[in-house]
Amino acid sequence: MRADQGRGAAHNYQGQRTHRADIVLWAELGVPLAADLLAGDDDPRSSVVALIKRAHTNLISALPDVATGTAAKLALRMDAGYFAADAAIAAAGLGIEFAIGVKRNQAVWRAAAAVPDHEYVPVIGMDHTEVAVIPYAPKGWPKQIVCLARRTRIRAEAVSRDPRARKRRTIPTDQLALALDGQVDHVYGYSLILTNKTVHTCDGGVDPELLAEAEHWYRHRTDIESLNKDGKHGAALRHMPSANQTVNKVWMWAALLATAISAWIQELSGIDRGNGRGRRTIARLRRELINIPARVIHPARTTVLRPPPSPNLLGVILPRLQALPTG
Repeated sequence: MRADQGRGAAHNYQGQRTHRADIVLWAELGVPLAADLLAGDDDPRSSVVALIKRAHTNLISALPDVATGTAAKLALRMDAGYFAADAAIAAAGLGIEFAIGVKRNQAVWRAAAAVPDHEYVPVIGMDHTEVAVIPYAPKGWPKQIVCLARRTRIRAEAVSRDPRARKRRTIPTDQLALALDGQVDHVYGYSLILTNKTVHTCDGGVDPELLAEAEHWYRHRTDIESLNKDGKHGAALRHMPSANQTVNKVWMWAALLATAISAWIQELSGIDRGNGRGRRTIARLRRELINIPARVIHPARTTVLRPPPSPNLLGVILPRLQALPTG
């Protein structure tokens, strides 16, 4: 989120003067639970513990008592920007299942290289991709964690020679050099995750189904990224309007409220088929529902809203909302 002037803004790694909205989202419902407005150069790990605790409190208060009393656990997904023991400890202390992206370092590369090929199992919904448990556990993290390595087979000719290419960072240095020299026909790109989700059987062996399910669940954090993008482009969270930090915080929460209202309308009216599947973006909802001309007429002492004959969501959503029970 750009800000040309103003307190609380700072230059990010791209040299842009920005703010950073740090948001915890309820992925399935599509609504924000907690947020902080940081400067562009702030490390989000410094405030993530308080953010997790606020989000947990808000989510528990929003759930009905019957839901909080079930065996189902709350679960938290974070990308590698939040790779910190404090975040994992805070989540575990609240009884939350978590999965956090791992920053690639020499220790985790060595651990991935130590796992034989036969221990990898196919992932769900991706071709030429496998996942395995690797022997990596950084110091200071909760005891009951495992590290998952997902590797994707990449043809050597598909590896970019541009050193700035993101995919190159996922490939071990020695494999990358061989691919660029034309000495191998394929390499593997790795994504690494630390989680406290159960992936073992009662006797301590790795359960292939649980392993694949844990990786599949973490991979769908892209649902959250889509919600962030929707807030930026659909609810004007991309630009802060003021040099006053308080005004910018109000703007952030107004944008997040718009995101929540969009999700609520679609959930209540059945447009969202569950877990965000079929959910419209705010921009599309504005075009197909909000910016619809209509006339209010009063035939036979009734009030009728008459929209244009062209297809739109107003004629679908309005009757469904009106049919909801009151109170």
